[in-house]
Amino acid sequence: MGLSPSEMNGMMRNEKGIFSFFHEKYLVSVLNVGLLVFMVVWTPSVGQLWAYFVLLGAWGFGDGIWMSQSNSIMSTLFPEQYEEAFAALRIMQGLSFTISYSYAKYLCMLDKIYTLGAVCVAGCVLYIVMELLHKSNEESPKTHKQTTV
Repeated sequence: MGLSPSEMNGMMRNEKGIFSFFHEKYLVSVLNVGLLVFMVVWTPSVGQLWAYFVLLGAWGFGDGIWMSQSNSIMSTLFPEQYEEAFAALRIMQGLSFTISYSYAKYLCMLDKIYTLGAVCVAGCVLYIVMELLHKSNEESPKTHKQTTV
């Protein structure tokens, strides 16, 4: 029963489809924002080493869901441009790591946590927009031009 969050998410996606797990991303977002709030209010001490491990484990669980959902979305939205979509995803991930590391020494930890929280909320809003656009494209009647030879 030692399934990772990514493996569980993949199995559930195969059973229910991509957009039936619309709310899963928001549950993970609530987990991430809750962990960020915990980081803001928590004052680390020597005797609380367990809290680091709980924090890291919960963050890793959420990250596994985010990554597997992102891969599922890319493969569903761009089935004909599979390689290009995943290349763009990896480039954007690399760019985000570069930006994070570049401002890391100029901001205090509290500012980094607030920035990460803002990015999480912005990502959820953009996910809603993406899903609404995708659903409206699926529901719109498709007119195909008939060509003659």
